[in-house]
Amino acid sequence: MGRLGITYLDVFKAASELKDKGLNPTVDAVRATLGTGSKSTIVPHLRQWRARCGLKAENFGANKPELPPDLLTVVKEWYQNFNRSSAMEIYDLKAQLSNLLLKNEELTQKLYQTEKEKQFLIKEKIELKVELKHLEKILIS
Repeated sequence: MGRLGITYLDVFKAASELKDKGLNPTVDAVRATLGTGSKSTIVPHLRQWRARCGLKAENFGANKPELPPDLLTVVKEWYQNFNRSSAMEIYDLKAQLSNLLLKNEELTQKLYQTEKEKQFLIKEKIELKVELKHLEKILIS
């Protein structure tokens, strides 16, 4: 009769035990804790355990140092101030952009008007030249 092999419950217990000790529940660590099991059997059970616990592999690590509370407070305050000042800068930049867009619209309108005036003056100049030539013909004749 063949052996039964390990189950999800076996991996769950071993991984939880390792995590409680502050150790990284890797496939090898779980296998060492159980004393049996193939990696190909442990891997899916360990993935399932991490998914159910809402954990990612990179969140594990033995003896992760914790920041001192005073330092954590300073970092949080800096982060909040940074976010506030960034938000203010973004607001100011948006206001500047809005003003520049309005100025651009005004200049575009002025350019359009100037171009219309230019075309009118060119047409008037041509008409005056024609009239001048006509008057010169009359005077010469």
